[in-house]
Amino acid sequence: MKKWNSITAAAAAISILLGTAPVAMAQQPAAATAQNVQTSVNLDQTVTKRLTEVLNTLAGKQTIKFTSADTSFNAWTVNGTLSGIANADFIQNYDTKKGIVQSTSIIYGAADLDKVMDHNLRSKVASFLKSFDTDKVFKTEAIWRVYSPVDEEGLQNYWVLWGMTKAFILTLIMEIK
Repeated sequence: MKKWNSITAAAAAISILLGTAPVAMAQQPAAATAQNVQTSVNLDQTVTKRLTEVLNTLAGKQTIKFTSADTSFNAWTVNGTLSGIANADFIQNYDTKKGIVQSTSIIYGAADLDKVMDHNLRSKVASFLKSFDTDKVFKTEAIWRVYSPVDEEGLQNYWVLWGMTKAFILTLIMEIK
Protein backbone atom coordinates (compact mmCIF):
# COMPACT_ATOMS: atom_id res chain seq x y z
CA MET A 1 0.00 0.00 0.00
CA LYS A 2 1.21 3.45 -0.77
CA LYS A 3 2.40 5.57 2.08
CA TRP A 4 0.16 8.58 2.60
CA ASN A 5 1.64 11.80 3.80
CA SER A 6 -0.62 14.67 4.82
CA ILE A 7 0.28 18.23 4.04
CA THR A 8 -1.97 20.65 5.84
CA ALA A 9 -3.31 24.17 5.77
CA ALA A 10 -2.98 26.27 2.69
CA ALA A 11 -4.69 29.55 1.88
CA ALA A 12 -7.21 30.22 -0.84
CA ALA A 13 -4.35 31.35 -3.08
CA ILE A 14 -3.35 27.72 -3.57
CA SER A 15 -6.78 27.10 -5.07
CA ILE A 16 -6.05 29.74 -7.67
CA LEU A 17 -2.69 28.14 -8.44
CA LEU A 18 -4.28 24.75 -8.91
CA GLY A 19 -6.56 25.91 -11.67
CA THR A 20 -10.25 26.38 -11.86
CA ALA A 21 -12.91 26.82 -9.21
CA PRO A 22 -14.94 23.77 -8.24
CA VAL A 23 -17.28 22.57 -10.93
CA ALA A 24 -20.73 21.18 -10.25
CA MET A 25 -20.97 17.66 -11.60
CA ALA A 26 -23.83 16.72 -13.89
CA GLN A 27 -25.59 13.47 -13.06
CA GLN A 28 -24.91 10.76 -15.61
CA PRO A 29 -25.84 7.09 -15.56
CA ALA A 30 -23.17 4.65 -14.41
CA ALA A 31 -21.19 3.07 -17.24
CA ALA A 32 -19.93 -0.46 -17.66
CA THR A 33 -16.59 -1.24 -16.03
CA ALA A 34 -14.95 -1.81 -19.42
CA GLN A 35 -12.89 1.03 -20.78
CA ASN A 36 -14.85 3.28 -23.10
CA VAL A 37 -13.17 6.23 -24.77
CA GLN A 38 -15.21 8.71 -26.75
CA THR A 39 -13.83 11.72 -28.48
CA SER A 40 -15.44 14.69 -30.14
CA VAL A 41 -12.02 16.25 -30.75
CA ASN A 42 -9.41 15.42 -33.35
CA LEU A 43 -6.62 13.61 -31.45
CA ASP A 44 -4.45 10.92 -33.01
CA GLN A 45 -4.46 7.39 -31.57
CA THR A 46 -1.07 7.71 -29.84
CA VAL A 47 -2.07 10.89 -27.97
CA THR A 48 -5.47 9.42 -27.06
CA LYS A 49 -3.79 6.25 -25.76
CA ARG A 50 -1.30 8.19 -23.59
CA LEU A 51 -3.98 10.46 -22.15
CA THR A 52 -6.25 7.47 -21.48
CA GLU A 53 -3.51 5.44 -19.75
CA VAL A 54 -2.89 8.22 -17.23
CA LEU A 55 -6.62 8.62 -16.55
CA ASN A 56 -7.02 4.86 -16.05
CA THR A 57 -4.09 4.83 -13.62
CA LEU A 58 -5.55 7.65 -11.54
CA ALA A 59 -9.28 6.92 -11.71
CA GLY A 60 -9.63 3.28 -12.75
CA LYS A 61 -11.39 2.19 -15.90
CA GLN A 62 -14.30 4.50 -16.51
CA THR A 63 -16.02 6.00 -19.52
CA ILE A 64 -13.75 8.74 -20.83
CA LYS A 65 -15.01 11.46 -23.11
CA PHE A 66 -12.59 13.99 -24.58
CA THR A 67 -14.66 17.13 -25.12
CA SER A 68 -12.19 19.80 -26.28
CA ALA A 69 -8.54 20.32 -27.06
CA ASP A 70 -6.47 23.45 -27.53
CA THR A 71 -3.78 22.28 -29.95
CA SER A 72 -2.55 25.70 -31.01
CA PHE A 73 0.73 25.38 -29.07
CA ASN A 74 3.26 22.61 -28.38
CA ALA A 75 1.68 22.09 -24.97
CA TRP A 76 -1.89 20.97 -25.67
CA THR A 77 -4.71 21.34 -23.15
CA VAL A 78 -7.28 18.55 -23.39
CA ASN A 79 -10.56 18.64 -21.45
CA GLY A 80 -13.10 15.92 -20.87
CA THR A 81 -15.38 14.01 -18.57
CA LEU A 82 -15.29 10.71 -16.70
CA SER A 83 -18.31 8.66 -15.75
CA GLY A 84 -18.68 5.31 -14.05
CA ILE A 85 -17.46 5.07 -10.47
CA ALA A 86 -18.03 8.81 -10.11
CA ASN A 87 -18.68 11.64 -12.53
CA ALA A 88 -15.81 14.08 -12.98
CA ASP A 89 -14.31 16.66 -15.29
CA PHE A 90 -10.63 16.47 -16.19
CA ILE A 91 -7.93 18.67 -17.67
CA GLN A 92 -4.74 17.21 -19.14
CA ASN A 93 -1.67 18.94 -20.52
CA TYR A 94 0.18 17.06 -23.25
CA ASP A 95 3.68 17.99 -24.48
CA THR A 96 3.75 17.25 -28.22
CA LYS A 97 7.52 17.64 -28.52
CA LYS A 98 8.28 15.10 -25.77
CA GLY A 99 5.19 12.98 -26.40
CA ILE A 100 4.22 12.89 -22.71
CA VAL A 101 1.31 13.82 -20.48
CA GLN A 102 2.69 16.66 -18.35
CA SER A 103 -0.20 16.88 -15.91
CA THR A 104 -3.68 15.60 -15.19
CA SER A 105 -6.28 17.14 -12.88
CA ILE A 106 -9.53 15.29 -12.19
CA ILE A 107 -12.26 17.36 -10.52
CA TYR A 108 -14.83 15.39 -8.51
CA GLY A 109 -17.86 16.59 -6.59
CA ALA A 110 -17.61 16.46 -2.80
CA ALA A 111 -20.35 13.81 -2.62
CA ASP A 112 -18.04 11.34 -4.40
CA LEU A 113 -15.31 11.37 -1.74
CA ASP A 114 -16.12 7.84 -0.50
CA LYS A 115 -16.22 6.51 -4.08
CA VAL A 116 -12.88 7.85 -5.24
CA MET A 117 -10.57 8.15 -2.24
CA ASP A 118 -8.89 5.23 -0.49
CA HIS A 119 -10.32 4.39 2.96
CA ASN A 120 -6.94 4.89 4.67
CA LEU A 121 -6.55 8.39 3.26
CA ARG A 122 -10.17 9.29 4.06
CA SER A 123 -9.49 8.30 7.67
CA LYS A 124 -6.44 10.57 7.82
CA VAL A 125 -8.42 13.45 6.34
CA ALA A 126 -11.24 12.91 8.85
CA SER A 127 -8.74 12.77 11.70
CA PHE A 128 -7.10 16.04 10.60
CA LEU A 129 -10.44 17.80 10.15
CA LYS A 130 -11.57 16.58 13.57
CA SER A 131 -8.56 18.24 15.20
CA PHE A 132 -8.62 21.35 12.98
CA ASP A 133 -12.35 21.98 12.72
CA THR A 134 -13.62 21.33 16.23
CA ASP A 135 -16.94 23.06 15.50
CA LYS A 136 -17.51 20.80 12.45
CA VAL A 137 -18.41 23.69 10.16
CA PHE A 138 -15.98 22.91 7.32
CA LYS A 139 -17.82 21.72 4.21
CA THR A 140 -15.90 20.10 1.37
CA GLU A 141 -17.01 21.62 -1.94
CA ALA A 142 -14.81 19.74 -4.43
CA ILE A 143 -12.04 17.20 -4.67
CA TRP A 144 -9.15 17.25 -7.14
CA ARG A 145 -6.92 14.31 -8.04
CA VAL A 146 -3.71 15.83 -9.44
CA TYR A 147 -0.80 14.10 -11.14
CA SER A 148 2.14 16.03 -12.54
CA PRO A 149 5.09 13.65 -12.98
CA VAL A 150 7.32 16.21 -14.73
CA ASP A 151 7.21 18.72 -11.86
CA GLU A 152 10.61 18.01 -10.31
CA GLU A 153 10.47 20.59 -7.51
CA GLY A 154 6.82 20.62 -6.48
CA LEU A 155 4.20 18.07 -5.61
CA GLN A 156 3.77 15.38 -8.25
CA ASN A 157 0.97 13.11 -7.08
CA TYR A 158 -1.67 14.39 -4.67
CA TRP A 159 -5.29 14.95 -3.66
CA VAL A 160 -6.79 18.36 -2.91
CA LEU A 161 -9.92 18.90 -0.80
CA TRP A 162 -11.32 22.38 -1.27
CA GLY A 163 -13.98 23.82 0.96
CA MET A 164 -15.02 26.58 3.24
CA THR A 165 -16.73 27.77 6.37
CA LYS A 166 -18.24 31.16 7.06
CA ALA A 167 -14.87 32.34 8.35
CA PHE A 168 -12.30 30.84 5.98
CA ILE A 169 -11.50 28.88 2.84
CA LEU A 170 -9.34 25.80 3.29
CA THR A 171 -7.40 23.81 0.75
CA LEU A 172 -6.13 20.54 2.18
CA ILE A 173 -3.42 18.82 0.12
CA MET A 174 -2.45 15.19 0.69
CA GLU A 175 0.63 13.99 -1.17
CA ILE A 176 0.84 10.39 -2.30
CA LYS A 177 4.31 8.86 -2.03
